[in-house]
Amino acid sequence: MRSPSASRVPPPASIDIRRSLAAAPYVCAALHAAAGLAMLLVLRGGTEAEPSLAARMAYVHAHAAAWRAGFAVWMAAGVSVLALYAWWAGALRDRRLAAAALVTAAAGLACDLSGEALYSAWLPLLAHNAARFNQVQHVGTVLTSVFANGFYTAAGIMLTLGTPGLPRAVRALAWVVWMAGVALSLFGAMGWATGLVAASGVLFPALVLLALALPRALR
Repeated sequence: MRSPSASRVPPPASIDIRRSLAAAPYVCAALHAAAGLAMLLVLRGGTEAEPSLAARMAYVHAHAAAWRAGFAVWMAAGVSVLALYAWWAGALRDRRLAAAALVTAAAGLACDLSGEALYSAWLPLLAHNAARFNQVQHVGTVLTSVFANGFYTAAGIMLTLGTPGLPRAVRALAWVVWMAGVALSLFGAMGWATGLVAASGVLFPALVLLALALPRALR
């Protein structure tokens, strides 16, 4: 008969995965901090946070190289979320739940990279086609804010529910992240730019803090 403590120990393969991805929480935190700065300092003028379509088009056209570089950081940040989740999933005893979370997060990453590719590759080429620019930007927003973020949030909720031993403060912080993620998806579906900005302002700083807190919490 196995002891209760033994039942909480992840399988050896999971331990090996966690060791190989030991830097994932810190990389995720660093990349999301960098992505947040890129949004504030480089990308904001071309996003739907700017209400004027003409101003967005002019901004993206005038800053095409910086625009593409900024979204390259966001793409790397998306990959780092999947790495973080893979590291976290290695701590779960319920392997089916861990696998479901990773498949869900991978779906989120596929949507994320697709939407950000539209932003970075197409929008700078559409500076003189307002209807097309607006359409492509809307599709990118739905892919990233609604679908990618929705999948990431669902996967994060699975991981949190599958980790009952999280310290109370870390668990509370995780739920701040997930509730902000739900709000971001809802606001994205509504097309409410102000709500997207507000939810992002909670979500990404809280995600950075959560990524930094998890290594100690999951030792």
